[in-house]
Amino acid sequence: MPQNSDNAQEFLNEISNYEYFSKDGLFDLESFCVHLSACFANDGILNLSPQPRDIYDLLLYCIQTDPNLGGEALQKHVLAQELTNWTTDDAFVYPDRYRTCITISALTFTHSHWVASIGYDLMNLPEPKEPAHAAAWIKPEWIFVKTFIEGFLTSYWDFIKDNDKQSTKEKGYSLLEALHKAHSNEIDYDQAIKSLKQRHEAQQKALQQIQKAIDEEFFLEAITLQECFISNCLYNYLVMQGKNNLEDASFHKLLTQIGKGFNHGQYLKSDFDSRINDWRKDRNKAIHGFITSKIDELTTAKANFDGFSKETALQGAALCSDIEKWYENEAVNYATPTHEIADDLQLSS
Repeated sequence: MPQNSDNAQEFLNEISNYEYFSKDGLFDLESFCVHLSACFANDGILNLSPQPRDIYDLLLYCIQTDPNLGGEALQKHVLAQELTNWTTDDAFVYPDRYRTCITISALTFTHSHWVASIGYDLMNLPEPKEPAHAAAWIKPEWIFVKTFIEGFLTSYWDFIKDNDKQSTKEKGYSLLEALHKAHSNEIDYDQAIKSLKQRHEAQQKALQQIQKAIDEEFFLEAITLQECFISNCLYNYLVMQGKNNLEDASFHKLLTQIGKGFNHGQYLKSDFDSRINDWRKDRNKAIHGFITSKIDELTTAKANFDGFSKETALQGAALCSDIEKWYENEAVNYATPTHEIADDLQLSS
């Protein structure tokens, strides 16, 4: 139970490690409101703090009036969990003997407006003249309020990304990448999704063809397709990072452009740069090596060539698998976490 502890550091540690969402993506509204009120108290601005019940009612109002959530939004997205073991010690946070849980879907459409309205409507703070993120009303010296609100926004964003990673595995494309693509290219969100679906289908066909070529010992074909697949992933990554003029970029140029800013993430080991560059060199040897052999060396050259090209193709297949997983993991980071998620982003309750 939060309280205005004399030990400010202890309370700051508590809110710094606060768990905003359950594993199911449910948000405990009463607990948040009471903790936020305690944050105002610890910042010495309790006179500015809205009542926890007003913060509570404000979110319910945002959910009920949001056109994206429908007329039965409260029934679908606001869940009352009865506290069967409730005691008087719980009354400070849960006076009605139940916990109000908000779904992540409801927060997708309302969280930014709710956070902003806490400052501008409940606290009557002046609104900024230029567009600003939801927590712009928080002054830097309000350490506790700032930590708690920004922690909520960051945790929401992290949950969205984790959800999107699971969706990517099922659908083959990232909703956040589609969102970024739609905004960057100024196209309809559905059009962006269609484009990503088509790309995923093409990439899956390429991977199937690569495996078929290896199985049938057409190693040069496999190597050529592998270069196309890896280049496509690197190209898309660079474009999403804001790199330009890459339409005709060679494989080598794409690797050079990646440079020091390359995020290996959890799926690529730190030696990936050297692995892929070594594979590029082996690819060149496989493609061009047999051509330069002398006529009297053809038999020996072909045997050496077959073994070398097979090994290169197998290494390329492993690289394709690694980079496919890496790209899916990175795609959720393309939409910048400005704490403003477009209404197009649909999530399950």
